[in-house]
Amino acid sequence: DGAIRVASDFNRIEILGLKTEVVGALAQPVESTLDGAFVVIPAKAQFTFTASLPGGDINGQLVWSALESPEISLNINTARLYADQIQTAQATEAGPGSAGNEAGSITPAPLPVEALRDHDLKMRFAADELIAGGQTISDAQVFMRVRDGVANIDYIRGVLHQGQLDTRVTLNARRPAMRAKVEGGLKGVNMNLMLASIGKTDTASGRIEVGWDLETEGVTADDLMAALNGDVTANGQDLVLQ
Repeated sequence: DGAIRVASDFNRIEILGLKTEVVGALAQPVESTLDGAFVVIPAKAQFTFTASLPGGDINGQLVWSALESPEISLNINTARLYADQIQTAQATEAGPGSAGNEAGSITPAPLPVEALRDHDLKMRFAADELIAGGQTISDAQVFMRVRDGVANIDYIRGVLHQGQLDTRVTLNARRPAMRAKVEGGLKGVNMNLMLASIGKTDTASGRIEVGWDLETEGVTADDLMAALNGDVTANGQDLVLQ
């Protein structure tokens, strides 16, 4: 569905309400609607879009320019997004015994480092609610810049259990094993709400501040978790354990 209009000199192509379904990129099909224009010389495209992802609906703006850096600028907004439901097709293709071992275990999928090596990207993301790992972050904001195999996530911000989250992440994919550095903290967390979110009700009261400065390296997500190294600090305020 939709319409495509081509200028008489063929230098401008307008896209109006173009509806598409992308199959194979994620574990489930992604439906989207695109509006905007593509200019042939110099090559540049500006679009607005809406999309239905497995974890929720998003909308935003996309700018692509062959002669500028960043080559891709992306602004994404959503009311609510379940991040855990967004999985690549590659991550779900592996089944029992896919590695050919006797135990029939699943071989962890390698990290998608090609996306960091191949793209020149700037992205801003904002969500009224971002749900990940069973935790809800309100007023979530993310800013990321990807270039030359390195992703600098300048900030991940939001409100988690009445506390303020502010963290920074660097992902270096220039080598076969990805290197990651995570630093930041969480201030003023309501302990009762945090523990209740993992099924521990009425076990503590007060507030806590947590800080972290961590590094890791690996080729899969499991590798990154196993190799975590660094410092985590915590300080309580009017903290009572029951």
